[in-house]
Amino acid sequence: MKSYFENKLSHIYYYKYDKKGNCIEELSEELKDSSFSKDIYIRDTNGQMIVWERYNKLGNFNSKLVYTLDENGNRIKEEYFDKEGNKENETIYFYNSENDVITETDYDVKSKYTNSKIYSYKYDDNFNWIKRIEYKKDMSIEYITKRKIEYYDE
Repeated sequence: MKSYFENKLSHIYYYKYDKKGNCIEELSEELKDSSFSKDIYIRDTNGQMIVWERYNKLGNFNSKLVYTLDENGNRIKEEYFDKEGNKENETIYFYNSENDVITETDYDVKSKYTNSKIYSYKYDDNFNWIKRIEYKKDMSIEYITKRKIEYYDE
């Protein structure tokens, strides 16, 4: 895949897939500074990504994300590790009965900083959300996302 910025080719991406059609590797080349990265996606038996690893152009390990999933396949914890293997931050997710994120809490291990987001949803008759409100930690509105879903008869 190729990516353009201001009508100029900026990135080239290469992908590798497993037999189930899941992406298991991504190579990214940024043409501006000749940087290169390799991402490895480790998946569970259901095809859900549980580990993301990044390597630099020399093949050296750079960073890793480890995901913990619930029984519905929802990501309930995300842990970020630096190139030395030290955990830098952690994000915890909680879901409603529709499996939509309702709280997201980030915790920075070094600074002990915590940031939270809270989400509320409005659903259509098919239980798909059509409006999502994202609140900051102080409960002020940060984003409102609306989506229109068209349904077709088969």
